[in-house]
Amino acid sequence: MYNKNMIIFTGEDEFLVNEKVNKLLTEKFSQYNLTVHSLDIDLDYLFNEITQSDLFSEKKIFWLKSPTFLQSKIIKDADYSKLLTIIKYKQYPLIISAPFITSENKLHTYLKKNFKVENIKKLEGFELNKYIYDFAKANGIDLDHKMINHIVTVLPNEMQIIVNEISKLRFINKKITYEMIDDFFSSYAKDPGFSFVNSLSTNDKKEIFATFKKELTYNSEAVELVGKISNILITSIELDNAILSEGSFSKAVASLKLNEYRGKKIYEFLKFRGRKKIESLIKELDKVDFQIKNTKIAPEIILEAFVLKIFKDEHE
Repeated sequence: MYNKNMIIFTGEDEFLVNEKVNKLLTEKFSQYNLTVHSLDIDLDYLFNEITQSDLFSEKKIFWLKSPTFLQSKIIKDADYSKLLTIIKYKQYPLIISAPFITSENKLHTYLKKNFKVENIKKLEGFELNKYIYDFAKANGIDLDHKMINHIVTVLPNEMQIIVNEISKLRFINKKITYEMIDDFFSSYAKDPGFSFVNSLSTNDKKEIFATFKKELTYNSEAVELVGKISNILITSIELDNAILSEGSFSKAVASLKLNEYRGKKIYEFLKFRGRKKIESLIKELDKVDFQIKNTKIAPEIILEAFVLKIFKDEHE
């Protein structure tokens, strides 16, 4: 029997997950006093909020967005105990949205076993095009289907980016052309290493390797691609350090002056691989750089061997 006061949403695309939650809040909980906690949640503070009665509002609802306790491979016993107490407290509705659950810890297993989890699927093909068409139309932007097809080839399939970028088209006071689309969205189509960061966050071997092949074709020099990969790995360590020192993901991204979307993708990659693995990959990449510059082995072969090492010893 599911706890009706507990609602869990997961999905690959954070924007779509949040959209689903916001729709639910509007339709069923519009009269409730909403409190939102994101990422690094202070469990003691949350417990006090949930268990404390409110003199001004008897109707409270809590939304935990992308909590890090569902992304860590290991959860402390004390934190697990606190979370179970919070979850089992039935006086107020509790929503958990976890767009990128990256590992199975005992809390995640408990939630899947005892509660209904709704997975929000990523939009693809016709559904993606229809979403873009409807969004553009609602915002007074005239896009035909050919133009939409072009947009989805330029932008990554991340709804937050798609919505943000299409919204910019409202400020164009003339007929939108393919050249305008390319010019407006060029940072995503041409940004060095962007697609590789995006693929790494999926933890999908086929997608990562396919993207690597494209990047290899795009870059005239193999050492240039080595530099881009190195930047991703080093940034992930810097982000991890910043999160520890700043206390939250958002503050860490701001302190590093990192694009929020890129930071999110690098953070996902960090959680998938773990700091120890990434540090070992940085050392391996130094060897790759040396081999490319000082041996007669084809750079493509050296780099392919390195990319395969990303997936070795996945549980270390």
